[in-house]
Amino acid sequence: MFKKQKLNAMAKFFFGISLLALFLVFGKAQAEGNAALYFSEASETHKVGQSFVLDVNVNPYGNAIDTIRVNLHFDPAYLEIKSVSRNAAYSYSAGGNVLDNNHGYFSYGSGMPNGSNQINKFLSLTFVVKKTGTTQVSIDPDSLLLSDGVNEFNGQGSSAALKFIPADPVKTDPQKKPLPTETNAASASIGENAVKEAKASNEAVSGNNLSQSSSDRPDITDFYTSSSSVKSATASTNTDDTATTASSTAYGLSFSKLFWIIAIIIIIIIIGIILIGSAA
Repeated sequence: MFKKQKLNAMAKFFFGISLLALFLVFGKAQAEGNAALYFSEASETHKVGQSFVLDVNVNPYGNAIDTIRVNLHFDPAYLEIKSVSRNAAYSYSAGGNVLDNNHGYFSYGSGMPNGSNQINKFLSLTFVVKKTGTTQVSIDPDSLLLSDGVNEFNGQGSSAALKFIPADPVKTDPQKKPLPTETNAASASIGENAVKEAKASNEAVSGNNLSQSSSDRPDITDFYTSSSSVKSATASTNTDDTATTASSTAYGLSFSKLFWIIAIIIIIIIIGIILIGSAA
């Protein structure tokens, strides 16, 4: 009986020690884990195609935070990170920084000498909206806020709720014309003169085409007309040649006839002289 009571007392003692240890550990964790990371805006509305900036801020809650690691996620179907700007006070850049727009993941670490217990802006992230809808950007619970190697981050991931609406349609006024500048007026004047000259030239060319002779427009009708003209000219030439030949032939016959007449007359005269001489 005595042994049983002794064992119960020892069990209660160790149980109390365990509870005290758990309380001390839990209390210390709460005391050292109250620093926070949060966005500058909890909710925003933007238009498709626009860029906007989300600031990641640090509230140390009295702790001298010297090293920060921010891990966050976003939906790549809606957003894309275009640029990252770090507070110059955090001059030491940590390794392992990642920007993955394909999977919507971002991780960035940096630090400052001796740390700071003041509320500071750590990063500025420039996003571009890709399509309409609602989404959020979330700081992951595994982010870090270190003070002398101890993580003071409270583990409560912050998020920004975002809404994206369609972009404004491009408005155009068909009645509104740009005011003519000196250069534009000169160009317009030159253009109008060129159009007028081209129009006049086209009309002149059109008129000339209508009044052109068949030799200037070698179509099928002109071909036959030209052929007829050639045939007429050939026939005319042949007729002239025939007339010339007939005339020459007639002239040749008249000359020959005259020659014989003269010859006969001469013969008659000679015979007459001979006869007269003989009679004397």
